[in-house]
Amino acid sequence: MNFLVVACDQLIDIEKKFGVIDTESERDKRLNFFFYELMYGWATKQPFLDVVTASPGIDEGSIVKMVNTVERMCQHVKAAARVMSDSKLAQRMEEASLLIKRDIIFTPSLYLE
Repeated sequence: MNFLVVACDQLIDIEKKFGVIDTESERDKRLNFFFYELMYGWATKQPFLDVVTASPGIDEGSIVKMVNTVERMCQHVKAAARVMSDSKLAQRMEEASLLIKRDIIFTPSLYLE
């Protein structure tokens, strides 16, 4: 996660350099590592109830949307890796997708696309 901190600092510096206004200049207010913890909990096969109860203040729908978004991102990265002939990355994205795509979150419903 160190790369996120470095990238955030670079973004703040660039915004200052070009005079971008109405942006947050404190790194801690821009970065929210809480969603990483939620995704890690889900990917390590914690039950949905445990993930939801570990995140008070965040409704279940937001968690479902986040997990679905990350799974779609894995599919896009996998496709890009295949185009670039990086089979190792494509395999890792497939494995990540399989870890994510489980349980009630991916049960067909009216709320999913």
